Amino acid sequence: MAHMGQDKKVIDGQLRFILARGIGEAFVASDVPRDAVRAVLTAALAAHEMGHFLGLFNTSEPTQGLFDPLVDTPRCTDTFPEFTRAICPDGDNLMFPLLTSQLQVEITPNQSSVIRANPLTREL
Repeated sequence: MAHMGQDKKVIDGQLRFILARGIGEAFVASDVPRDAVRAVLTAALAAHEMGHFLGLFNTSEPTQGLFDPLVDTPRCTDTFPEFTRAICPDGDNLMFPLLTSQLQVEITPNQSSVIRANPLTREL
């Protein structure tokens, strides 16, 4: 939350969010409760960690030059400080290693196959 306070949309210490009512209907909101923001970020972190539990790797590792072994997973070859969600082709992937204020929900077909192959995701 502290890092979000440095965003260019913050005015007088108030976080502002670009939200959507629908396709093409974006608006700026400054009345989003901080607890709601924390809940969304917690859910995003939980989803990412569940991906690890089900067999997925981080898409890219900025300090080690390691990548997800699946051939259809995009890779970011940049390192810190250039390694950001905005410039990395894997920035929207669920398994991108940096949590941001925007949800990262994309998974590749091969990542989906890994999840479906895990015994925990099979029907009883």
